[in-house]
Amino acid sequence: MAEDNLACLAFIANPEGTGRAKHIGTGHHVVRERAAMGAVKFFHQAGAEMAADGLTKALAGPALADFRRRLGMVELGKPHAPPTTN
Repeated sequence: MAEDNLACLAFIANPEGTGRAKHIGTGHHVVRERAAMGAVKFFHQAGAEMAADGLTKALAGPALADFRRRLGMVELGKPHAPPTTN
């Protein structure tokens, strides 16, 4: 599973936790448990490389066009090439 937050990845990888982390929800413990079991693997990926990043941020022209291309969106009535995978 791709994650762009390095602190989050460090927190998942550290089974001892940290004294600075308080009020951790049970969902986090489930994620950490599944990662320890090998049921899910996490890796760092820059936010700009994630298609989902376009759902959480306002994008300028070129970034918006790239986001739409990644989703496979096309303008109706115009010829288009099939989306490419990166």
